[in-house]
Amino acid sequence: MSVARKGIFHLRSTFDRDVAEDGWLLKRDLVARQGNFSLVLVDFFRHSERSVSESELELRVADCQNLGGYRHLEAIIRKPEELCDLKGFYLFSFATIVTSRSGRRFVPYAAWDEGEEKWKIHFYSLAVGFCRKFLLIGYVDAI
Repeated sequence: MSVARKGIFHLRSTFDRDVAEDGWLLKRDLVARQGNFSLVLVDFFRHSERSVSESELELRVADCQNLGGYRHLEAIIRKPEELCDLKGFYLFSFATIVTSRSGRRFVPYAAWDEGEEKWKIHFYSLAVGFCRKFLLIGYVDAI
């Protein structure tokens, strides 16, 4: 897996937006302390792959340290100037999983909204799989 680092961001101790208000049930989330971090982008694809299933992704990231969570996504979209070169990608968290009322599992991701000209957080079904436009987020604590 290849890794690239970007910027310094600030992680808050609470969510900016309560996902339960939108009908999501938080099943798994990262426990991380408030503070500054550098964003780490993890390319989890092998050379010739075009997509990866949920089960394969789980195997590949099982040993990864410091995967970013929902609050990391919130932190990075508060500094859009750091993300200009990533507008064509979906930055997602595998450390946070929510379920819909029907029980389907989703992960949060940040994507550039061309119409509103800002980064927004959405939820993506794990049942669909991941194409090369998805970049897994991680973090390194910054001083």
